[in-house]
Amino acid sequence: FGFDDKIYVKRLQMIPDKLLVISDNTNYREWSITKDNECRFGVFGKVLISQTQSLKRHN
Repeated sequence: FGFDDKIYVKRLQMIPDKLLVISDNTNYREWSITKDNECRFGVFGKVLISQTQSLKRHN
């Protein structure tokens, strides 16, 4: 997704009144996108497969 002219690959979770942005990397904290700044947000795609040491398939 994009936010403020930056592109991210993160997990997104809808919770009441905001969208929670979650990183698999524990060095990065969660943050949120609210209705006040949703005009700065856009989804470009969905990660289907990622690979580290083992192959993971995402639904």
